[in-house]
Amino acid sequence: MKQVVVQLTAQSPIAVGEWMTSRSNVRESLNYIPGGVLRGALAQAVLEQIGQHRSSRRTLGAHSPTLQQAFELCFGKSGAQFGFLMPFENAAWIPAPATALFNKQDGRYLYDTLVALLRDETYSMECPHTGYRLERGRGFLVRGENGWSKAPMPPKHLFVRVGLNRQLEAAQEGILYAIEAIEPFVLNGEAGRPLRFTGEVRFPDAQGAKAFETILNALRWHDDEVHLRLGSARSRGFGEVSLTYHDAPDPEPVNLKDFAERAGKPVFTLLARTPVIVYDPSGAPAPTLTPELLNESLPGLPASGHLCDSQQTQALRNR
Repeated sequence: MKQVVVQLTAQSPIAVGEWMTSRSNVRESLNYIPGGVLRGALAQAVLEQIGQHRSSRRTLGAHSPTLQQAFELCFGKSGAQFGFLMPFENAAWIPAPATALFNKQDGRYLYDTLVALLRDETYSMECPHTGYRLERGRGFLVRGENGWSKAPMPPKHLFVRVGLNRQLEAAQEGILYAIEAIEPFVLNGEAGRPLRFTGEVRFPDAQGAKAFETILNALRWHDDEVHLRLGSARSRGFGEVSLTYHDAPDPEPVNLKDFAERAGKPVFTLLARTPVIVYDPSGAPAPTLTPELLNESLPGLPASGHLCDSQQTQALRNR
């Protein structure tokens, strides 16, 4: 399997989220870009390039059998897998695990109670450095030179727009709606820098990666950059990004020896980086991941394996 690191640089506000609710007329946005959003934007751009997009019916270029074949390889059933694109330039990120504790007043201090949970030990809910209260970690963590730290999320802005009367093709009096969007710049003092989203795209083989490169080369503009629009409200100027990519570095080797010594037993952990969709025996979506459901996907797990969820960690903290 081959993978590349994709980086999107925001050129305009980005709105990615659910449809607006009729009660409030507000469309909220996510803090990140799901991989399927980028996948759909690229697929639409290719189909418009070869004149096969059914809704827009645009033909922006000549029909190319090579581009058609690359499209089928990249977006077919066994094609590329697009991961989440997070608003961090560093690709090393994880969601804050249920065992993490944050210092609410000072974000420099972060603690993981996993080892104490494995050793059945209690721990204090006060920061040993500042004495401030600790609370359960939420959000995302990024890894820097000094280890893991809480990731700052990008600022958002609420844009108010006037609804249109489709019959008169003019503004409709008394109808307003709001679009929440991610700001395209991150303030750094008085100046700002463009916001960048980083994610990974995985291919089953080198042929799929070559097809992805062929697609991006076909979508490059005269300035030799790949420009796309994604998310909601694209016709109103939202969602413009430029795309760059490079080969992903080799994964770092995992050494569990030190971790096992701290835990006092041979142990390994699994952390869900993205939402896990599992089904119970009746075929309905399961509300929680149980050891029985986990063994169906990973039958080689030892019988001693157990899950550490937020309720277990909270019970240990209250002891």
